[in-house]
Amino acid sequence: MVSNSTVVTAGHCIYNSNFGDNGWCGYIIVIPSYSNSNQEGPYGSATDATFVEVGSGWVDSESWTDDWGIISLTDSFSIGYYTLMNAGENIVGWWVRIQGYEGNSKDLFNTGGNIVSVNGRAMRLTAESKPGMSGGPVSEDTNGYIIGINRGHYLPSGDAMVVRLDDWLYNKIMSRR
Repeated sequence: MVSNSTVVTAGHCIYNSNFGDNGWCGYIIVIPSYSNSNQEGPYGSATDATFVEVGSGWVDSESWTDDWGIISLTDSFSIGYYTLMNAGENIVGWWVRIQGYEGNSKDLFNTGGNIVSVNGRAMRLTAESKPGMSGGPVSEDTNGYIIGINRGHYLPSGDAMVVRLDDWLYNKIMSRR
């Protein structure tokens, strides 16, 4: 959540050529603070969206550096939300955190590591990312500001692939808040 009614996630969580005829998911449900012990979520859920967008590079050619998505919900949650940060490209070596729901787990997985490289929106981390964590936030460790979107891909080298919030993507997301 980046506002009371706006969700940012990986584009492949919304659009994937394997989703059927047109590639768009058939159903979206947002449950803030979902957990195994509270599967309804302490704040309820939302299923209606007024706006959904996915990076055109992801839709057209599955370019992973354009694998981002924005969902504007009809309902809003009064729970607080993450602050975004365009950290620039001079961030190699920063310690960051990744959060997401691993596989079939209903509990949030949290891991950390260093930024290994940055090239445009492409960012590699030593943090472990497991299947199912796609779309989770990647935050810098000092203030917890979101600097990227977990692509959810764990490379053979052990590095995670992340879509970095560059100027354009940061402004795109901020315009939808």
